[in-house]
Amino acid sequence: MGLDIYALRNPTFIKAEAESDDDWDLGTYICNDPAFKDRADGRPEGIYAGELKRHRGWSYGGYNRLRAIICRAAFGVEPKAFWPEAHRYAQGDHGGIVPLVNFSDCEGAIGPVTSATIADALERLGPISDPDGDSWDQGRMDLIACFRDAAEHDGFAVWR
Repeated sequence: MGLDIYALRNPTFIKAEAESDDDWDLGTYICNDPAFKDRADGRPEGIYAGELKRHRGWSYGGYNRLRAIICRAAFGVEPKAFWPEAHRYAQGDHGGIVPLVNFSDCEGAIGPVTSATIADALERLGPISDPDGDSWDQGRMDLIACFRDAAEHDGFAVWR
């Protein structure tokens, strides 16, 4: 069990809800926790057809460690200190990373506009490493690739 990230390329909205088990075969279900609805860039929840390209997989712990490293590099604080005050960091130098760090670690979708913003901010952030000096930059680069793919194909970056 783990977390995989995908780009859903050129999505077409099919329907809001599955009415039968067969509907799940129509495409990818896009939904977000109510706190993160804005990440879909105004697109409705529902089933979308499109090309789903896998970019990366992590264990949940591995993804949370990467997210913590990004949070420390961008904002100088641990995620637990960041989350209650996330809005304060949105206007800073790395504000485009806020929608990534302050997002579900298990499922959800980020639309093309927000994906482009996050990719730009992660590129500006530059190489990252953990407190022991071990590079985690491949994870940052994999995220950039997924967000760019979603943005360039007017799609979603999908966590599942």
